[in-house]
Amino acid sequence: MNATFAQWLRSARVDARLSQRKVAEAVAPQGFRWPQSKIAKIEGGELAPRLDEAVALVNVFDATLDVALGLMPGNPHSLASDQAARRLVLLRGIRAAIDAELGFAVHVDAPSHVTGGDLGDGV
Repeated sequence: MNATFAQWLRSARVDARLSQRKVAEAVAPQGFRWPQSKIAKIEGGELAPRLDEAVALVNVFDATLDVALGLMPGNPHSLASDQAARRLVLLRGIRAAIDAELGFAVHVDAPSHVTGGDLGDGV
């Protein structure tokens, strides 16, 4: 892990208004028994957590490792979710272009039960 993870952990803990002791207790259901001092050492950059420990910590805050490692600064969603959202926007644009070419007047955000299915009203 890196210093970014340590900073993320401290920030997430403070934002959640949890003490280091409470974070240490929160990983217990995931099979870890830690003293408060372990959280302090991780936050201070003195101790790098193993991968399974880092996963347990991000689970406490309902986050993902890509966010905790700074791969997606400020974004609470996983990298995969972000990629899926971009693909959805692209597909909606393609759908709108096809609908326009075929003369359909269907709003691309309308649910399929409103449009009569995936192909629009004209089919």
